[in-house]
Amino acid sequence: MRCVAAALLLAVATVAAAADLPHHGLAVVLDPAAGALRATDRLRLDGGPARTLVLDDRFVVDRVVVDGVATRAPAAPGAIAVPAGARAVEVAWHGTLPPPPTDAVPDGPVLGRDGGWLSGAAWFPVSDERFTYDVSVDVPDDQRAVTAGRLVDDRAAGGRRRTTFASDGPAEELSLFTGPWARRDAVRDGVALRTWLHPSVADVADGYLASAGGYVALYAGWIGPYPYDAFNVASAPFPAGLGYPALTYLGTQVLRLPFIKDTSLGHEVLHAWWGNGVFVDPREGNWCEGLTTFMADYTFVERQGPEPARAMRLQWLRELALLPPAHDQPLAAFREKRHTASQVVGYHKAAMLFVMLRDAIGADAFTDGVRRFAAAHRFRAATWSDLRAAFEAATGRDLRPAFDPWLQRPGVPSLALRAPAVAARAGGGWTVTATLAQSGGAPWPLAVPVVVETATGPVWRTVRLDAAEQPIALDVDAPPSAIEADPDARVLRRLARDEVPPIVRHVAFDPAAVTIVAADGADAAAAARDVAARLLEDAPRVADADHAPADGPLLVVGTDPAVAPLLARLGLGATPATLAGRGTARVWAARRAHDGAAAVVVSAADAAALHALAGPLPHLGASSWLVFEGGRATDRGVWEPAARPLRAALAVPGQS
Repeated sequence: MRCVAAALLLAVATVAAAADLPHHGLAVVLDPAAGALRATDRLRLDGGPARTLVLDDRFVVDRVVVDGVATRAPAAPGAIAVPAGARAVEVAWHGTLPPPPTDAVPDGPVLGRDGGWLSGAAWFPVSDERFTYDVSVDVPDDQRAVTAGRLVDDRAAGGRRRTTFASDGPAEELSLFTGPWARRDAVRDGVALRTWLHPSVADVADGYLASAGGYVALYAGWIGPYPYDAFNVASAPFPAGLGYPALTYLGTQVLRLPFIKDTSLGHEVLHAWWGNGVFVDPREGNWCEGLTTFMADYTFVERQGPEPARAMRLQWLRELALLPPAHDQPLAAFREKRHTASQVVGYHKAAMLFVMLRDAIGADAFTDGVRRFAAAHRFRAATWSDLRAAFEAATGRDLRPAFDPWLQRPGVPSLALRAPAVAARAGGGWTVTATLAQSGGAPWPLAVPVVVETATGPVWRTVRLDAAEQPIALDVDAPPSAIEADPDARVLRRLARDEVPPIVRHVAFDPAAVTIVAADGADAAAAARDVAARLLEDAPRVADADHAPADGPLLVVGTDPAVAPLLARLGLGATPATLAGRGTARVWAARRAHDGAAAVVVSAADAAALHALAGPLPHLGASSWLVFEGGRATDRGVWEPAARPLRAALAVPGQS
């Protein structure tokens, strides 16, 4: 789900009551076998200024009636002019859509026996305003239709089925989905839960209903009432994982992946509050994805224990450390995910901000803040400033220093621990001293956890670091053995080079990376190039294996017999012993012997194995190594870092 608000929505007063908004009364008749759509929109307006309604130009407008008077056909394809003062507009249109693909998300509306997806494009006449709606969809009775909103009626007669939905509140978008689905229903805490699934995956319905109900209960208790009447899970005929208001649209093959209902589904349920229950006002950037990542993905990992949560925070910091300067942004500049690099900023950097905020104000105040925010801005647009104001109301504190630097400045600070020492105290015990320093432009306001390890256990202190340097002095009663700053990775900072083991994103993010295709046969070579194109953020720079650069970042991708002889020559050693011979493909990151530059090797059994991993691999770039069986990653992990530069051993005077 993308929490996106177009800038044109800023012209609309967000405090408008739903009764004052345009209301679309849609009647849609679909013939999936022929890909045909016929529809009428009876649009109720407030008699305000002139408007332009936009309809995708693949459709043909049959008639336009304004306040009972027929008008001319649109002067421009897809543009319907509505004069000032109009209160009732009727538009009728028709068109033929292509059938859905099976291998990728389509680039526009599709309709066929296997499914219909009317989303993104202006499949009905839309303006630059939020709106309310009711929509009646007529399909053959072997099909079902679903949109967001309240299910008003669903009945079959005469070989056809008519289903009617109505909006629960103001909407920014309306998407329509159809398919040869089996419908299953449940209710949790007054919220209707529905699955609309292809018969081949209908057996997973109960699991999705139970999980969705659990997430609704979790977030209603944390944030406040669920903003919609229902939550829907619908299956797509193509590989997809898409989110909409009160609905998620998942490919049939995606639905069986075990992590979907245990993690991704919760992320989409939470978007009913963030992004759809509270809209994003983009003037100060997009707060929604970071807050959703923190309260969904990170929360689920936290429930597994402190180590998995620490691993996720380290993953975010590793990716930030590898982010090219051209992609580094202040949070206020992030609008929506356009590539993996933007996700690192808008999702992970922002989520880390919320980790630090909760650490600073406490879990109870954090909960109070999000509840205030949701209640104050229900079905209204909100900014980062509005979100900060809610937390300030919850704490009674000025929180600008906790927000503004990250919103207004690119980059993150680097930390250093200098001159650690131990001195005996006159009254007994020891004092550990050191200097905590930061770099990266003007000082950032930081609260840095510091731990001193002693013979009887750790001693913790949070150190305020608002300047370039801050002396530390910690008294301990037992002999100290080590001191470390931020050992649990709770500070938004740039990891040192030795803290970042090689991972796939080292090369994926690097515009200087050179790609070597080493494959047997034309089909395998084409598949290898496709892997490179999908994995790298920039267009691949392909070099012949015989002319590979002696140093610099490198991506080697191909088939096992062609890749293996290149490894030693390229300064990459051999396939790691822990990966050799496993799966249909192996991927690992390493450092080149010549200059220590990062390299990634993708070695697959054949062309089919390369084709299979092209889709999933770009989503797994936080790993150092992976083993694939077809398109499924059966094992993966991260190499140990070379060093922990914020940790120092301590020598106690008079002790050997």
